[in-house]
Order: sequence, then structure tokens, then C-alpha cells
Amino acid sequence: MKKVPVFFSFDNNYVPQAAVAFESLLAYAKEGIFYELFVVHTLVSLENQSKLSDQVSRHSNANLQFIDVTNRFEIDFSDEKYSKSHSESVFTVDTLYRCLPTLISEFNSYDKIIYSDVDIVVVDDISELYDLDLRENFIGAVRAPAFLSHQVSHLGEEFSGNYFGGGLWVLNLKAIREGNLGEKILKIIQNPPVKMQWLDQDVMNLACKNKATYFSYRYVSIPSWLDLLEEKEFYDEYYPNGEFYEAMYQPKIVHYAATKPWGTIKPPKSDLWYYWLSKTPFYEEFSKAIQAYREDKRNKYDQRIKLFYRAYLFGFLPLPFTSIKGRTKQLKMKLLGLPLFEFKLKG
Repeated sequence: MKKVPVFFSFDNNYVPQAAVAFESLLAYAKEGIFYELFVVHTLVSLENQSKLSDQVSRHSNANLQFIDVTNRFEIDFSDEKYSKSHSESVFTVDTLYRCLPTLISEFNSYDKIIYSDVDIVVVDDISELYDLDLRENFIGAVRAPAFLSHQVSHLGEEFSGNYFGGGLWVLNLKAIREGNLGEKILKIIQNPPVKMQWLDQDVMNLACKNKATYFSYRYVSIPSWLDLLEEKEFYDEYYPNGEFYEAMYQPKIVHYAATKPWGTIKPPKSDLWYYWLSKTPFYEEFSKAIQAYREDKRNKYDQRIKLFYRAYLFGFLPLPFTSIKGRTKQLKMKLLGLPLFEFKLKG
């Protein structure tokens, strides 16, 4: 029996998503693979821990352990140091704990471990990833494509072309311990040299500079990229050999980065996520919560539309001096995930 350790880091707000990740991961595990699952957290309720544990126990190829790291680390998670959200992604302090596995004693027996986000669906066995040859490198990850270079400019030109993304990592715990990298990572978290835009990604890129091994985007296939990649004919300067085509159409993991199936607008392959949600104990409750969330967003959208027309009808928006453009790319007021309007003075 081959044992593959995988850990996750999330709070109570992402328990249903974790259930989807667990269920799809275990359903696609090959015979002879046993997943040792861990949740590093500060706030997952005992009730939710019990539900997730019961869910995993239905499978004979895994176990699940919760690791409460409350008060283990001193982290100033302030707005001055960290951006707290991008699009529909919301970052919490738990996002940073995934950077510190060698400082978590429960992982002392492992020389290597996989980290995964929970906004995923596994569609093929991923145990081969654990065999990735990291050599002396600290981390295995996906190299950020050239079309996202502008998103990592805050770290400086030296990271252009070498920045790796998040979502899924293979961590070389043996090398990290030998290089005393855990303490270095904690110091970066406690006193970051720049405002962190992508939290865990930024921290690990700073700490593991030039010590990363890259693996295929098949393990981090992002469905919301499909239209953009089709326009680019699946070509990217860093991925010139059609790898993105394979990642989109033969993925091993679908990663709902940025645009979420439970958000205001469903990304491609959302039906896949809802299928696996239906296999979890959270389906009914979370489906109702999603519906209520979308109705709230829709009501706020309708209210703003009414305010706009009232302003127009009563002359607060004189048409001789304005032009109205719907769904522009310049002003993105995310109400239902769509921009509202753009007003420009005629000159």
C-alpha cells in the first residue's frame, strides 16, 4: 500500500468545498493508494470536523486528521501587509499556514508532502505527483504563464518568468528542514518586504527563489482561462508546446481559481463541482446558502439599477454631457459578476 500525505488549510467557511475536494480525490484514487489527509486550521468547528471525518471514513483508502495551530505562530495579518481578496477569492490567515509545514510537528515523520487548495475537483488519480523528483529543490509547483506576468510585478523583475503559482504544491520537507527554511518563511510572513498580493504564493516565491521544480498544468487546470487560451490558440511564451490544450481537455485536477462555482457567476465545468457536492453531507444546506447569496446580490443589483434610472429621469445625469456603455471592461462593478455602466464626458 502506497501512502500519500496531503494537507489542506482552510477555515469554517470552506468546509463544503473541502468535502468536494476530499470526495473526488478519494473516488479517483488508484487501487493500492492510501491518502493520509490533514487539515491545518484555527477555526473548523467540532461539528464540521465530525461531518468531514464521517465522510472520509466511508472510504477505505484514506484517513483524516485535524491539526489546530491556534496560537502556534505569531502573525500580524493586517491590511498594510496583506491584500485580503482578489475577485471572488477571500484570503484568511489560514492561507499562510500552508507555508509552514516543517514547523508543524505532526509532519515530522514525512520527507515530502502535497499541499492542495480546496476549490478543486479531482478528475484523475494524482498519486504520481508524489513521486515528482524534486532533487534539492524546496517545492514543486506550476510556473505562472507569461500572460500573468503583470500580476507578479510587485515582487520585482527578478521573479519575471520564474514565479510559481499556488493551488497545489509538492513540498520537499527534508530539504526545507536541512536549509532551515521554515524559520525563514515565518520571518517573511511576520515581516514581508512588500505588501503581499498573493499571500502564500508570494511568501513561498520569496523563500524558494530558484529552488522550484515545475510540473504540468494538468494538475491545476483553471476552467475560467478557456476563452483566453482559445484566443491565444493555447500558446504561451513559457508553454509553447500545447501543454495548455492538454491541461484544459485532459486535466487531472480542475482548479476553480478566482471564479467560483458557488459565486455570482458560474465558471465553465461548474456542473462537475455541483455533482461532487451532491455526494457530500453539505449539499442541501450549502445549496440553499448559495441561492440566498445570489438572490442578495441580485437584489442589490436591482436597487442600483433603479437608482441609476431615477437619477437619469430626474436630470441628475444629463445625456448631452454623458455617454453610456454597458458591460465595459474599464469599470467592473461586480454586482452579479458583471460591470454596471461606464459614464464618460463628451469632449
